[in-house]
Amino acid sequence: MAESAPSSSFRTAIELYLDRCSIEQGSSPLTIQVYRRELLRFARYLQSAGHTNFEIPGPRPVLQYLGERRAAGAGPATVARALVAIRMCFRFLFSERHIAKDPSASIPTPRRFRKLPEVLSTAEVGKMLALPEADTPRRSAITRSWNCCMRRGSA
Repeated sequence: MAESAPSSSFRTAIELYLDRCSIEQGSSPLTIQVYRRELLRFARYLQSAGHTNFEIPGPRPVLQYLGERRAAGAGPATVARALVAIRMCFRFLFSERHIAKDPSASIPTPRRFRKLPEVLSTAEVGKMLALPEADTPRRSAITRSWNCCMRRGSA
């Protein structure tokens, strides 16, 4: 990707959107900073591809940009955040009639995968149950869980 500064057309559109985020939506300064960085990076990408503003023909440039970000080592959460920033900027520019259509409208939102919780070993549960008696909700829940699992395992 070229590292030249985006044209004034891109910078103006980005600042209009970020002003709205800051003033009307009350976004935090950190959110504004992250969105600015993502949108400027996207604008540099579009400019290097020959576009002079955010008026692009369809979702292809957005998808190519996100693919390049992923290929360059950006994690799924980073790419998803970039898509959110881009999508919201396009939505704003379209609603304010700065662009004729929203090229990101047909891009599906990526699914977020949750990590599975870590499971306690039998020895760890045994240690917890061997702790001095304390009638706490947590101990009751652990004991109930353990008893249910033991019954299920013996069936």
